[in-house]
Amino acid sequence: MKTGGIPFAALVMINRAVSGIGVFLSGAILTAIDFPEKAAPADVPAPTIDALAIVYVAGVGLMIAAAMGCLGFYGITRTAHAQTLEQLSRRVFNR
Repeated sequence: MKTGGIPFAALVMINRAVSGIGVFLSGAILTAIDFPEKAAPADVPAPTIDALAIVYVAGVGLMIAAAMGCLGFYGITRTAHAQTLEQLSRRVFNR
């Protein structure tokens, strides 16, 4: 039984799910701030633009906080890094 297509199918499914979630969230945000449909840029009210800016800044802040949180669990020290470099050096140069 060949299973080479399973990883590819999983990757395609994950990409579609992420794209779908992104489109859903974008639409939900634009609906929540009452962004007008088919409006020219000059016709968008200032409070709507302010709300969009607030959502954008908050979203970026949340993504940065999530990234910093993930990095907090990445337990590496200068000593561990030096040991890893030494091991790689021994493998590459067969010392």
